[in-house]
Amino acid sequence: KVAITNMLGLGGITGYLALFGVLPLVFAATVALAVPDSLRTLFKSNAEIMARILTNMFAFGIPFTCMLFFLVFLAASYEWHPSVCVCAAAMGVSYTAKILFCDADLTAGQFKKKGRSKVLVFASNLVSFLVLAITLGLGLLPGTTNLEMCYQFINRQICFGSITSGVRVSSTVIMFYALTLWKMYSHPEECT
Repeated sequence: KVAITNMLGLGGITGYLALFGVLPLVFAATVALAVPDSLRTLFKSNAEIMARILTNMFAFGIPFTCMLFFLVFLAASYEWHPSVCVCAAAMGVSYTAKILFCDADLTAGQFKKKGRSKVLVFASNLVSFLVLAITLGLGLLPGTTNLEMCYQFINRQICFGSITSGVRVSSTVIMFYALTLWKMYSHPEECT
């Protein structure tokens, strides 16, 4: 289990280093190594997932939509590079499973909750996502371009950029990362 955890951590580190330009962009797809663990977490709480999706818009709908938009804008900023698209998909699955469903009720499946053991992992995820959003917003990520998208609405042309819009929606994502980190620290018995 330690070897798998180290592999997942290495995949995340190499993926982020590729986005930051330290490694070739092809290595961004190594973030996908974390997808099986995220899917395992997601499938453990499947009954709670449906209840939360259908009943609680603030706890699921808004942060999920913001993360989805951020990932689309991130991939567009890299001009839809396939490795970045894989990285974005893996980040989305991980965010949904680990952040939005952190406090899912697992009593029906009788699963054991892990609690504080993952606080440092989530803190490092928060910091890395925060650095990613800031460097994207400041235009410091190599290979990114602010693709401008325009459309006509009544008698007015409305334009927005992929980077600027991505940074705007990332604030909600960062807020839910921080909220989950606080839950894990203050109420470790409630987090999966």
